Amino acid sequence: MIDGRVSLRVLGEAPAAAVAEPVLLALGARAGLDVAVLDELVMAVELAVRGAGRPLLIEVTPDEGRLTVAVRPIEPAGLRECGQTLRRLVTDVEIDGDGAGVVMRAG
Repeated sequence: MIDGRVSLRVLGEAPAAAVAEPVLLALGARAGLDVAVLDELVMAVELAVRGAGRPLLIEVTPDEGRLTVAVRPIEPAGLRECGQTLRRLVTDVEIDGDGAGVVMRAG
């Protein structure tokens, strides 16, 4: 079991995907994810955070052979537009309409 959720709060104009990418790669490697799986997860996070409001919360939870990423808040319309693509990139996607967020699992 790998311990430790990492929470990133992105404020202002910081590029959210660029902030999250090194954390995703480090925790994903530690969880034993394949490089191709990590690349697709990074692409999915880039897509999910595109045009997202601020402050933006990105939570990354590692587990053996798996990484879970939650992103909030995201405009529901934006999630609907990119939902199908997200589902092609990662193992599992849950779109939370009430909290306007998305949870993605890879591994």
